[in-house]
Amino acid sequence: MTNPANPPAAVEYAPVHQASGRPSSVTNLAGIGIVVGALGVLCKPAGVLINLFIPLPQSNPVIDAFRNEPLLRAFMLFSGVTGTLISVLLLLSSLGCLALRPWARTGMLGYAFLALLMTVVEQVVSYYVVAPEVERAMRQSGMPQPPGMALMSGWVGITIGLVIRLWYPPLILYYFTRPRAREAFELGLPGKGI
Repeated sequence: MTNPANPPAAVEYAPVHQASGRPSSVTNLAGIGIVVGALGVLCKPAGVLINLFIPLPQSNPVIDAFRNEPLLRAFMLFSGVTGTLISVLLLLSSLGCLALRPWARTGMLGYAFLALLMTVVEQVVSYYVVAPEVERAMRQSGMPQPPGMALMSGWVGITIGLVIRLWYPPLILYYFTRPRAREAFELGLPGKGI
């Protein structure tokens, strides 16, 4: 029984967004990063294996061009290996963001810069090296060009590729450099050591 002269102290509850100490932008971008990073870790090596090493039941002039042209094969290997490593960085950094580890913020910013750089490099190489070789292989094989390939191989294809690949890294660069996010990573989760 409570004494009316000494009422119990009022309990102050922190708002839900402040209870964890983690900004919702960090949580959301880390969740997206876990999915994108895991898909990259699984799909990038699989793409290299399928396109370069696994025998196909019938000949494909585009795949044959990647397998037979040393420059295209080197580009495919370089893109697959660097893409896998960048995906590992994203996955680990995203997981670290959920615990507000300071190294995770650095990793996410590093991922964003590397993803932007690789996007530019891959788009330039695709436009000036890969697309002409693929078109040449298609002409030599005598196969008709698939519908829409001409549209996707020019500036329209580059624009679509940039839009698809460039939505996530700028969000990381914006939200992870905000004062609230920097402060959250410096303080860490409440009650947890760094």
